[in-house]
Amino acid sequence: MNSGGQRDARWVRAGSIASLAAVFLVVLGARVWLIDRYGGSVPYLDQWNGEAEMVLVPWLNATLRPTDLLLPHNEHRIVLSRVETLLLFIANGQWDPQLEAVCNAIFQAASLTFLAGVFQQFVSPRTSRIVLCSFILLGALPIGWENTLVGFQSPFYFVLFFSMIALLGLGTCAARSPG
Repeated sequence: MNSGGQRDARWVRAGSIASLAAVFLVVLGARVWLIDRYGGSVPYLDQWNGEAEMVLVPWLNATLRPTDLLLPHNEHRIVLSRVETLLLFIANGQWDPQLEAVCNAIFQAASLTFLAGVFQQFVSPRTSRIVLCSFILLGALPIGWENTLVGFQSPFYFVLFFSMIALLGLGTCAARSPG
């Protein structure tokens, strides 16, 4: 390949990276704006027992056991959400539902950007623009605004992300392979 072709490939790659960065930033910006405008700093409903009673109080009393993170909350096992809450509590020095909501927004924006990048590999450049715009709309519109505003809704984002990973693996890996 000549140097002109290499230069063109670099521009295409840079444009792809810039497009994915735009997806991430627009989705994150829209979600953070929503949290800033309408989010609350007081824990909401299930946060009191799902986070405070089950994780934070035992942590502060030095009675939290790793197995406590596996205990059911209603009919769900929200291990990753409890770990997220505990790590944010330790890092921040206080319980902050808005910080949890912002971390969820970052995770959602990163997940949608990852999925957009995967889709971008399988479509033409013209269709790629439509895919990217679709992901921006999907992430930036206040669909599911309740989940955005409540930090305790992280299980939904974890399920979506790990479902995407599973589907990607199922669709691109050979049967009975480690993938």
